[in-house]
Amino acid sequence: MSRPVLGVLFSSRDWRGFLSGTGKERLDLYLKAAQNRGLRICFFRVEDIDLKSMKVRATVRTKNDRWLKVNMRLPQVIHNRAVRRVGTAEGVLKTLESRGIIIFNSWNNYGKLRIHRYIYSNPVLRRYLPETCRFTQSNLKRFLEYNSFFVKPDRGSVGRGVIKVSRLFANRWIVTRQVKDRTSTDLVRTDSLYRLLNKYTGRRRHLLQEAIKLLTYKGSPIDIRVAAQRDGSGKWQITGMAAKAARKGGYLTNVFQGGTVIRLDELFTEPMHRAVTRALSNAALEIAEHLSRRLPHLADVGFDFGISRDGKVYFIEMNFRDQRYSLMLAQMPDAYYRAYDNPVAYGQYLLTTMKGRSSRRSR
Repeated sequence: MSRPVLGVLFSSRDWRGFLSGTGKERLDLYLKAAQNRGLRICFFRVEDIDLKSMKVRATVRTKNDRWLKVNMRLPQVIHNRAVRRVGTAEGVLKTLESRGIIIFNSWNNYGKLRIHRYIYSNPVLRRYLPETCRFTQSNLKRFLEYNSFFVKPDRGSVGRGVIKVSRLFANRWIVTRQVKDRTSTDLVRTDSLYRLLNKYTGRRRHLLQEAIKLLTYKGSPIDIRVAAQRDGSGKWQITGMAAKAARKGGYLTNVFQGGTVIRLDELFTEPMHRAVTRALSNAALEIAEHLSRRLPHLADVGFDFGISRDGKVYFIEMNFRDQRYSLMLAQMPDAYYRAYDNPVAYGQYLLTTMKGRSSRRSR
């Protein structure tokens, strides 16, 4: 009997990165996980799919360790690692789902404000949320009550376009922008602040977010990436977590912006390490469980949490396509491998569930 097949969908850019050796995705770890679980696995892009025949021109690894393009039927379960946008790709994936194919992490391009609102709708989870709202002139007036806050693109990644606004004194503000190792600042009066920020934000939707006084490492603020995934039983679990510290003088913790990844056991001694890990795990699992009731087939995410100086946990944002390199840079090989193994295990769980339902219907 042939082994079940799991598909992994990549964007063209990520696939080019794999072919050139510059990409972040580790196909070898997908292959290892699939082999250990008795699955076949194939890789493809949206443009490789033929809706008329329901076939795909996929890339597979042969027994001779060669990559081969093959025409095959579309797998019944697909792990989406491509950024899904409105357009042709959106129509293709919706059509597949309408024909009974399960695509987990199907839609992975939600705005930050929408996720904030989903979490806010649960009164129990509001305790994790810093004040956040859409960037408008009227909302900015309300945020002037804070001594510091951020202006962020509603959609974006790796810290691009995040502006920090800090009070200098009563009627003066410092507006700071950071791009990798470069930082630029503006000194502006209160009555000119909106005009300046509006110039930087342009027509893209942005949000305002309260700045939390975070724990620091060597004087730099830190946040913590928590990888949460469904496993082979379909349940959420924590795959791993690692701290990210901003570069000296910076405020962005993203590695792309010069941030440094640190293991939590290097930051905290026992019993603090155990307490922090427990608090972050609880927060991540609560939020993941809640969001998965709103977002069908959500299964593989990365949360960024901050911890305030008084020990409170704050949700900062959520990444639907966690690149997992925080775990690699933190030299956590077991957790890094699990980040690939869990989606494969969850795919196997879905394939088994579909097979079971099909068997019951045929009786």
